[in-house]
Amino acid sequence: MSFLQLFRKTKSNKQYDELTIKSTLLELLFFIVFLAVISIITLDMSGTSMFYMSSMIKKLFIERPFEVDNDVEITFGDICLIDDYWVYVNNVFLSGIYADVGRCDKDARTNMEYQKFTVLKENLLMGPPRLKQLKVRNDSCIIDEIFKRNFRECYGSYQHSLEDTLPFGPNNGTPWTYHTSEELKDMFLYGNLHIYAGGGYYLDISADSCKSESQIKELQDGGWITRGTRLVLLEFSLFNTNQNLFCIVKLIAEIPATGGIKTSFSIRTLKLLTFVNSQNYFLMICEITFLIMVCWYTMVEILELYSESWSYFKSVWNIVDMLIILISFGSFAFSVYRLKYIEHKFDEYMKFPNKYISLDVLAFCEEQYNNFIAICVFLVWIKIFKYVSFNKTMQQFCTTLKRCATDLLGFGFMFFVAFIAYAQLGYILFGTENENFRTFRDSLFTLLRTILGDFDYLAIEQANRILGPIFFITYIFIMFFVLLASVATNFPIE
Repeated sequence: MSFLQLFRKTKSNKQYDELTIKSTLLELLFFIVFLAVISIITLDMSGTSMFYMSSMIKKLFIERPFEVDNDVEITFGDICLIDDYWVYVNNVFLSGIYADVGRCDKDARTNMEYQKFTVLKENLLMGPPRLKQLKVRNDSCIIDEIFKRNFRECYGSYQHSLEDTLPFGPNNGTPWTYHTSEELKDMFLYGNLHIYAGGGYYLDISADSCKSESQIKELQDGGWITRGTRLVLLEFSLFNTNQNLFCIVKLIAEIPATGGIKTSFSIRTLKLLTFVNSQNYFLMICEITFLIMVCWYTMVEILELYSESWSYFKSVWNIVDMLIILISFGSFAFSVYRLKYIEHKFDEYMKFPNKYISLDVLAFCEEQYNNFIAICVFLVWIKIFKYVSFNKTMQQFCTTLKRCATDLLGFGFMFFVAFIAYAQLGYILFGTENENFRTFRDSLFTLLRTILGDFDYLAIEQANRILGPIFFITYIFIMFFVLLASVATNFPIE
């Protein structure tokens, strides 16, 4: 952005020099105010209270040990059997939800409102927890001709097109009847193995702690988790009135076609209600100021684009300005939608406190808003380099980059080829045994960490006792001694 170029054509040389100083100072002042405002907004988006809330929920539902067969203690992350999963639900999950009202409280009733339920005494449980699963059909894979005599059923990996949507089990209640994502108003879920659709078979756990135990027992005895089950999800939402925080918890159990259970979790603590007390008025003023400055910012850039036409895009800083404007308006869009949608959800919750309420859309909007505003503040801070470009050190830095650009591109190409080759080799050699190479993406990051000195040589050797050491030694030799030596040769120290 440049105020100078808007008036350059109408001024004499002397006036132009004076205008240069004034416009630069004015632009710098505008930039400082803009940077201060967006920094204040972003610093308020997170805090230690959000971390503490997430960590306490994690300790309660994820890290708390429970006993399985033979008095062995495991945690949620150690579950590998379906029987162990049911033990977790009965002994850890339900005890965490009903800890403040007592297990199997005889005074509880089925019409008891979840407004009265709290977790860790301070976090309001918003509606009932939901237990949901997704299944695949029996024809979701093909049995080889050799084994058709021995196997009549085949359940493949999860795909949305292979979902089982037929009723099953002893009755046709919600746990035994499929519901679409539109009916459940749920979004897709990112798991470690697949991306899962928002539909499925579900159970809203009762407010009566006695009835909740009988509900879980009915599912367990009825064989609710079948061979075709590929996802079992426990989800609930909490609201902390003390800190104005929402916590959306998803306890994920994925059942791959190879058997066993792969557990993971998602705990997202968000501040969805922004203006609730007098302390937030200053933040509201900052956001209004930010909106006004972005609008002014946009007008100046449009005038500059009109004045310079296509040559406008030759400047890197003009492109940065464009990105800042577009990302800022994107963050505004998510913020407005979030405020309107959350009001609708709260009205729904107050009318039906015993009904499960999904906050996935709100969480998605909040996360996208945070992503947009984080990228925006990053670009604004990067733009500081524009205003210190007159500094001697910065000029030397820019000149150095220009002179070595060709050599850097050549080195980058050689590094990229060797890096991708070793990543593919590691994925093929160790992917079935070493967790760090289980996917091509993991293989890439593992090799990147190896360059920084973070590697597990013993795991590589155990995965392949012959090719493992050869892989490691040649990778280190080529990356450190060949490529880096070539860089030292091209840029000698005088």
